[in-house]
Amino acid sequence: MPEGKKIKIIILWLILFSLCLCGCWDMIELEERAFILGAGVDKTAEGMFSITYQIALPDKMSGGEDGGNGGDGTINITVEGETLYDARNKLITMVDRVPNFEHLQVLLIGEEIARDGLQEFVDILARNYQMRRRTKVFVAKGKAEEILKTKAKIEKSTALYLSMLPQNNGKINEQITATVDLGTMIENLRADFDFMLGVVQLEEEEISLSGAAVFNGGKLVGYLFGDSLAGAQWLKGDIKSSRVIVDKPTGELNKAVCLMGNVKTKLIPFINGNKIDFKLELITEGELLEIYPANQIIFTEEQITGIEKAIETKIISLCRESLRVLQEEMRTDVLMFEEHVRNKKYNFWEENRQDWDRLFSQAQIDLEVRARIRRVGLTR
Repeated sequence: MPEGKKIKIIILWLILFSLCLCGCWDMIELEERAFILGAGVDKTAEGMFSITYQIALPDKMSGGEDGGNGGDGTINITVEGETLYDARNKLITMVDRVPNFEHLQVLLIGEEIARDGLQEFVDILARNYQMRRRTKVFVAKGKAEEILKTKAKIEKSTALYLSMLPQNNGKINEQITATVDLGTMIENLRADFDFMLGVVQLEEEEISLSGAAVFNGGKLVGYLFGDSLAGAQWLKGDIKSSRVIVDKPTGELNKAVCLMGNVKTKLIPFINGNKIDFKLELITEGELLEIYPANQIIFTEEQITGIEKAIETKIISLCRESLRVLQEEMRTDVLMFEEHVRNKKYNFWEENRQDWDRLFSQAQIDLEVRARIRRVGLTR
């Protein structure tokens, strides 16, 4: 091979090899990114978006002398804009790092925006490739900004605190609804299903996560708290562990406290012309925690059966209260009965989907509850 041709081949290989050594032209170093952990969206009096971004401070998030002070690992910045992107562009002018949403943990939606409707608001988020579909979504009862700017007692970020709270404590408290992420909410909105979101509010300047915000047609129509929320959790089968208190379960006892869980539900639809009714079978089991007076020994089958019957009556009462609110006051099916009918009775659902709110509100729902006490604890 001629010497000149060899040199040309070597030069060509060197050029090709040098291309492999080039760095990413659009790479942004970690220390040049502003990692946004939480976002709260409100509306101003003029109808503009007011967005509060909670940005991580990596040096403080990683520890240090102030590591024990909750909420000190972030900084909150509030900006206003006619659109979400307008607000984001204003944020860029206020920080010296590039905003990054890939670690977004929590999205807080202000009450006013929730009542106006989420369709257009969520459509914008769905188009943003940086938005995590696993981001947890909550409704702020009041202003989202006030909640994000309230320091958490334990975590270094309010957003991280809200993200972990339902995950750790939702299994033992029926007042904390099952977590809904951004992807699930988008699917519900596009399918035009009713749904619930957890409610965050300030109680005596402390952050509290309890209750459920009820959405119909993508708009907030009301809240479930207390017995009505507990009943909805039982009806959906979302109860992981619930303390049930019953009065006078037997002749010897004034009160009994049981921890119930392992819930299984079965929903059976009955179609009669253009009307639909349901039968819901619910099975749960648990253990006896407390009895009053405490000097009684629960041992006989008759005593245990009495407690089980009292638990069944209590659960039915909670479910009836929830159905009363959802069917009569809100006319909203957050129990996902519609989805069940779509899957099991598609032809009927397709013919009546536009009239589902009326069908649900007029449906007769027969409840059959079976409770079993598996453990009564140690007795002397």
